[in-house]
Amino acid sequence: MSALPETAGRDDVDVTLQVAPQGTHVFQLYFGALAPAAAGPPDALVPAGELLACTGRVGSPSGRYSRRMSGSTSIVGRWRITEMDNWDQEAVDLVQPGFIEFDDDGLGSLGFIVVMGELDCRDADRDGRPGVEFSWQGSDEGDDVSGRGWAALNPDGTLEGHVYFHLGDDSAFRAERFSGIVQ
Repeated sequence: MSALPETAGRDDVDVTLQVAPQGTHVFQLYFGALAPAAAGPPDALVPAGELLACTGRVGSPSGRYSRRMSGSTSIVGRWRITEMDNWDQEAVDLVQPGFIEFDDDGLGSLGFIVVMGELDCRDADRDGRPGVEFSWQGSDEGDDVSGRGWAALNPDGTLEGHVYFHLGDDSAFRAERFSGIVQ
């Protein structure tokens, strides 16, 4: 099997390899499905420690997704969460100042209370305002959590949005740029 070209366009495929414990079967990700490795028969075993640990995403040599948000979007940057409907500010800032961050490559992160997560974002206008829709996954007190959300730029330069936990809570939020500088 040949390597996928950089322009293969394999969105949303995460690849993670770790050091193999003794007796681990060799598998490879091929067009979104696990298949036995081409290096040997389907029941080939990897000697302990033979696989190198690495994490990346198929589609670019850097391991990052191709650009998904326009470079001119005014949402890109780090935002300080100043208000959430379901939690008071003291709770929002429990571990660190609550934040949400959008990168121009379509990725981002969020953190509030004890929730930390990574975002997968897309440009999306909301009522004619620049905005973003995202899915997210992360942890909440060590438990795996995921969800979705959106954010839109207000005329006054603040951000408003909503974060949803899969099968759980949701909350509207407001945010201001951390630095106050438009990027």
